[in-house]
Amino acid sequence: MMVLVPGVTALLASAMFLAVARGDGRLSPSEQHAGAALGSALVALAATFAVLFRGPRDYPQIEILAGALVVSAWTDLRLGLILDRVTAPALLLVVIFCALEGAAAASLFGILGSAGVVVALHAITRGRGIGLGDAKLAAVIGAGLGAYGGGLALACAFVIAALVNSALLFMHRVTMGDRVAFGPYLAWGSVVAIALGAAR
Repeated sequence: MMVLVPGVTALLASAMFLAVARGDGRLSPSEQHAGAALGSALVALAATFAVLFRGPRDYPQIEILAGALVVSAWTDLRLGLILDRVTAPALLLVVIFCALEGAAAASLFGILGSAGVVVALHAITRGRGIGLGDAKLAAVIGAGLGAYGGGLALACAFVIAALVNSALLFMHRVTMGDRVAFGPYLAWGSVVAIALGAAR
């Protein structure tokens, strides 16, 4: 079993977030600083969250996943984009930690299952409902949580999105043609899946 100090992995995820926040020219300086501070705080909380709900075996990859989810939810809301500069290194790091734990195959099946579902939905909707950025983030989720956990996270994300947007439609806050940022729902779905003990 691989054992690391939770704070070390949280710092890795925070560093990834800071690099993204400061490196994307589409974000204003004030947004960069606010986002970096928020991301660092949430990732630090994710370290404790992961240990409480998953145990020490899985927390390195869960912390990295948490960092990617925070970044992606934020950039999807601010820019309407989930950035490759977040999902690519996050996916690599999560797979590496899973491989070190002897769970490379489970991680691969999780990637194929979670990303495959979202890519299929992207094709069916012709990109109007879900983007390829969502598929890339789903791949990170599947890598960290495995096929079952990734599937549960996606299911929870769709349920939460349906409930929230139904309420917003009822309150006339959105219309049927409005764009919906799915990144935050993927983040919340993953949190629920982790809390429910989803495992590879």
